[in-house]
Amino acid sequence: MTDHTVGTDFQGRPVDRSFSDAELERYERQGPPRFPELGLGMMLWDGVFEGVRSSWLRWTDEHGVLIPTGKEDAERERRRAERLAALLRRSGIDPEQE
Repeated sequence: MTDHTVGTDFQGRPVDRSFSDAELERYERQGPPRFPELGLGMMLWDGVFEGVRSSWLRWTDEHGVLIPTGKEDAERERRRAERLAALLRRSGIDPEQE
């Protein structure tokens, strides 16, 4: 039986919990959690959240598409606003003028 230490916690500290191969196989065979009555699911996502790189549990929509965090959503809206402002400038309109 091999033990597997699981990454770090949300503050970057090593996680003490270890899992046997049998526990990992049992988990991996199960599909991602789904909550059809809510139109939501969950998945493991590898990436950086609040400055910590790790595997995170993230919400998905009913099709398994990640639901953006507030910060991700704000960044997407900022980029959209910048593209719109550039389009207005190319059309001769100053987006800063009231």
